Amino acid sequence: MDKMIEDLPGYANRVMQRNRNGGDSFRPSNVILAGRAEFEPLPLGPGKPIPEDPRQVFITTLERTYSREDRVLEIQHFHWLFLTKTQDGWHLALMFSSIDGARDGRPPSPPRENSQGAIAQAIRNWLRDCRAARPHGRDRSPVAKTRFFISCTRIIDLNNCSIVKWYNRW
Repeated sequence: MDKMIEDLPGYANRVMQRNRNGGDSFRPSNVILAGRAEFEPLPLGPGKPIPEDPRQVFITTLERTYSREDRVLEIQHFHWLFLTKTQDGWHLALMFSSIDGARDGRPPSPPRENSQGAIAQAIRNWLRDCRAARPHGRDRSPVAKTRFFISCTRIIDLNNCSIVKWYNRW
């Protein structure tokens, strides 16, 4: 999870860049930092036991945007992820987000369902890349594993699902 947090700003910024409308006068945001994940789950109802699946994870992001007057605004977002594990790896099932209001002396905004937002898509992309790099069987030989990676310009470390730069020298 630490590696996902480290990689999340880059993934999120690529998602936001792809979703931008070229002729739009909207001032774009950039994710500049993602915070350490917290894994202490919240109860989903009074007196109800906390289920093992989906797994709850809490992260924060810091986004920078510019006002119409070209002022820099940094806004902290809180994200509540629900991750589920399948045979092929982890998937984002649901996500809620909230905006920190402390800068204006207000409490955070109420959580809103944000499973289709840029951060959720960035998390899905990262998890997809993580799953894609894993061999689909434990019996793959070292030669098969090498062929699996040989044409990549970016691979994923199978030991901890971390993105690693790798350049093909062929």
